[in-house]
Amino acid sequence: MRRSAAGPEARWASASAVADGVKDVGVEATVRFYFQAVFPATVLAALCAGMALAASGAVSAVGIHLSGLTLGLYLAAVGVLAVGVLYGWLRIMPEVQPLRALVTLELGPAAARHVRRQILGIEAVDPAALGVLRGAAAQMRERTARRLVTTPGLSLYFAALAVDGDPWRVSNTLSLLLFVATIPLGVQAFRQFSRTGKFLRETA
Repeated sequence: MRRSAAGPEARWASASAVADGVKDVGVEATVRFYFQAVFPATVLAALCAGMALAASGAVSAVGIHLSGLTLGLYLAAVGVLAVGVLYGWLRIMPEVQPLRALVTLELGPAAARHVRRQILGIEAVDPAALGVLRGAAAQMRERTARRLVTTPGLSLYFAALAVDGDPWRVSNTLSLLLFVATIPLGVQAFRQFSRTGKFLRETA
């Protein structure tokens, strides 16, 4: 039977089967290590490389005229995005076991929305649905964590654009506004990450 054609009870039973045994086995520690060690090391290495390349004249020789800070920020943006994506795949994803299809995909849009709202503390938790809620929360936490480790790369990229050249150019001003706009994205991801962790702790 197609998922869209199945009734609410059949969809919920399917979601329960997918959620069975799905758990967070260490997402928080993995994310904490990223921001305590991997992220600062990546940014520092990129800034140092940018300063060194600008000072050596290597980039000017190929027609790229950027200050050490600007070049370092560009390298940091690329580095953080690349390292964040790889870290998410290789380190964060395995911290939710077993790897399965999304629990919420088994539900209809309305039911999936209620599940997410319960996990985020917007609605009261239904004790009868705890198995599905915990499985969905572990998966939501993993996806949010991967977004959390890549968002700073966007911020660094727009920061580099904002300081590249004349600060009074329209393009630089727009880049600065985009840099500011990425901050709420990071805050939102952090809040969702914290709320899913709180839900899992309180329902353990």
